[in-house]
Amino acid sequence: MMNDEQFLQAIISAVTVTSNGIPDQMVGIKDLHSAHRYCSQCFADALGVSVDHVIGSTFCTDIVTGK
Repeated sequence: MMNDEQFLQAIISAVTVTSNGIPDQMVGIKDLHSAHRYCSQCFADALGVSVDHVIGSTFCTDIVTGK
């Protein structure tokens, strides 16, 4: 049986494949602590930042302001 982290990684993997196949989709996944664990390139582009900048942030305002 999968633990929560393994399940989340499986979902992120499936969503990554889907969003790569349909690149114009804004997709984001947050964990139980509201930290971004995944975002599509389209999501990051809409915010004007890199995907790496989004991952780990908790709010969109954190992403844009860099806090």
